Amino acid sequence: MVQSISKIILRSRIKKANLARSKNFVPWDKITKIALILESELNFSKHDIDNFIEKSEKLVEVFYIELKSKQATYSDWNCFTKQQKSIFGLPVNSIEKNMVDKKFDLVINTCSPNNLFAISLSNSTQAILNCGPDKTFNEADFIVMRESGQKLIDYLKNIVTYLKMIKS
Repeated sequence: MVQSISKIILRSRIKKANLARSKNFVPWDKITKIALILESELNFSKHDIDNFIEKSEKLVEVFYIELKSKQATYSDWNCFTKQQKSIFGLPVNSIEKNMVDKKFDLVINTCSPNNLFAISLSNSTQAILNCGPDKTFNEADFIVMRESGQKLIDYLKNIVTYLKMIKS
């Protein structure tokens, strides 16, 4: 029941946000600031992610979702624990308001299509281009599906490859 209500709330928020924001495809060389959304359920190496960020030569802010944890795992990433989750499994209002104030050229949501917290977080972010693995909630402008068993770092490299193909 709670999951159904969460989906209704999320769909309403996404519809409202999509009406208010202008979607634009931005080539990789025009992107300066990126929001990268990760979840604890993903199998990845932090070292690989940090190397990817460094090599990108972009300002990347990482949002790490670990809703089963009481304490943040990483001090250099924005970590969201069970304290930041509402009864509906979505971010509490203060987090969404904080995200609205942040401006990004690109949001990359690497999380599972079932992660309503990540979808809501991605939707709350003011970004020119929103990239995600799925179109279930219609929040992503640019969809790059993640293959089963594909390493996260390879998925991120694929996204960058596709963004480099976009010409303004």
